[in-house]
Amino acid sequence: MEFSKVTTTTTELSIATTTTTKLSRMPSDVFILVITNLVDQSYLQSGDGTSKISATINAPDKHYARNAAYALVNGELHIFGGLYDYKKYDSMKNEDLVTRRCRSKTEKKL
Repeated sequence: MEFSKVTTTTTELSIATTTTTKLSRMPSDVFILVITNLVDQSYLQSGDGTSKISATINAPDKHYARNAAYALVNGELHIFGGLYDYKKYDSMKNEDLVTRRCRSKTEKKL
């Protein structure tokens, strides 16, 4: 009798799948900060207008934002001028207003 040697080769196959789900942003997911002349009455309004939440802004007084101009730059709110100091330049970090060292050369009145 004659025997022959059998060689078996096993190859593993791995397949990776990636699923991409595009999430759409709903208007109700976006909130708009509304700063009123009296900062203690400021609020967040949902993008679709269905909800309104009071906002807390820590400012020296409630008239702080009166007659001020605003700019949103790289997600940071900047405030120029205002009722008591038309040359001030502040920015908002979280809920707190931060006074900048520099001042405007001209008065900012609205």
